[in-house]
Amino acid sequence: VISMCVRGVQKQSGGFTYGITYYNIENLSSPIDYFISCFEYLKSKYPNKLDKELRTALGSFLFKKDEVFKPCSVLSHGEQMRLVLCGLSLSNYDILILDEPTNHLDLVVKECLLNSLKKYSGAIIFISHDRYFINELASYTLYLSKNLTYLTEGTYDDLKYELDSKNITLEEVATTPVEQKIKPNVIKNSKLSNNKRNQYLSRLEEIEKRIESIDMELTQDIDYTKINELTDEKGILEEEYLEISSILEE
Repeated sequence: VISMCVRGVQKQSGGFTYGITYYNIENLSSPIDYFISCFEYLKSKYPNKLDKELRTALGSFLFKKDEVFKPCSVLSHGEQMRLVLCGLSLSNYDILILDEPTNHLDLVVKECLLNSLKKYSGAIIFISHDRYFINELASYTLYLSKNLTYLTEGTYDDLKYELDSKNITLEEVATTPVEQKIKPNVIKNSKLSNNKRNQYLSRLEEIEKRIESIDMELTQDIDYTKINELTDEKGILEEEYLEISSILEE
């Protein structure tokens, strides 16, 4: 459906009329002019916005102080994504259409994107397997499968509650309780030893690799029960990642 809305796939039957302005997440892959700075990149896109507003936006995507004048030519892939997403957050599109917007983003960038989308004044339509992202952002949730189309006001958890209350047990939407994984007890301490800091950094790397593996699994043809298990695990890992990151920043 989304692919047809953005004219990527021809419809098989029926028809529809365009009445919206849309932005496709695939546009994030558009090239950046490497001969300008991060600030100049935003200024070229939004010449009428105040410099203070642009620098504030860059700061919200972790470009601090003099980093806003960093040449685009030396940005890592993750920094490029942050810069383009920052530009997207300042756009005035009536509607954004985002296809799996959190795929291939690290947890910090995902939080930046989520915070900016929460402030977005237009409407957002997004496709996602990321339960945390859905619960944080969605006002309405539409579930589509071969056997069921179901729309509810609220988040993923609201959708699951309604389906459970209606005793809907189709294989595509059936869920089974996931064994509660015990979250590691991370003790906050502003005076970390080098050994402890290295342990935390090693754990962050392990979490990133596992989350990347989960994202790959979620792109495969798997049943809804497996999707729930993976998203539950991913949510726990993301919480641990953010907690460790906050400790390291102290």
